[in-house]
Amino acid sequence: MFIEKIKTLSVSDAKKKSICDFCKGITECMQQNLIALYIYGSAVRDDFKEGISNINIFSVMQKIDISILRNCLDVISKGRRDNISTFLLTNEELQNSLDVFPGKIFSIKEDGILLAGTDLLSGIKIDNEYLRLKCEEEIRTVMLKLRRNFLSRNGAFLLAPLFDFAREVREVLRIMFFLQFNKIVPRKEIIIVAAKTWEYDFQPIQIAIDLRFRTNEKSNSEIEEIYGKFMDCIAFLAKKADRKLA
Repeated sequence: MFIEKIKTLSVSDAKKKSICDFCKGITECMQQNLIALYIYGSAVRDDFKEGISNINIFSVMQKIDISILRNCLDVISKGRRDNISTFLLTNEELQNSLDVFPGKIFSIKEDGILLAGTDLLSGIKIDNEYLRLKCEEEIRTVMLKLRRNFLSRNGAFLLAPLFDFAREVREVLRIMFFLQFNKIVPRKEIIIVAAKTWEYDFQPIQIAIDLRFRTNEKSNSEIEEIYGKFMDCIAFLAKKADRKLA
């Protein structure tokens, strides 16, 4: 089942083979314990970067204990060497974690592809208030990290960590937009769409993403300016989330 679906992914043949090997290994060592196996993230979209992006796999099992982890250790370890990242939950944990991981499950539900087993996500409904609270928590956490990062680095070498914050904030921005307008906007469009709709300049988020591999093109003072404007975006989103996205 999973082989034909993996063939449709926009990744290299080598990556496809790694994913097939991983899925085969997991299904063999888990057998009846495996309920569902999904692939999600950039590998199923158009923003996968060969040699940089991870392959994200979500596995749902009947139970997970130390013997089960030991049994699949070799498969997961080999997958890790191939940049395959595994998110493991039991079915009970999945059903009881919608208030804890609402953003992650929302994203997997949005673009995840079922590779094997039973589709558990199609029938899941995530409470909007769980999503709003998670958005507010993540935005405020990013703000704290931005301040701590600036101080701990003495105001230097700011761009590399800013990229990771920017990707995280872009995901939050998409969920916040969905909560207010019940519309899912593609990642490559969300910053422009949100800026027009909310009449606020979110371009610093996109700049931080685009400059990841071009750090030499900006001076330290220019990067610090971007950093400051990025913090302004975070402050705006924190207020927006706190007002329950009105």
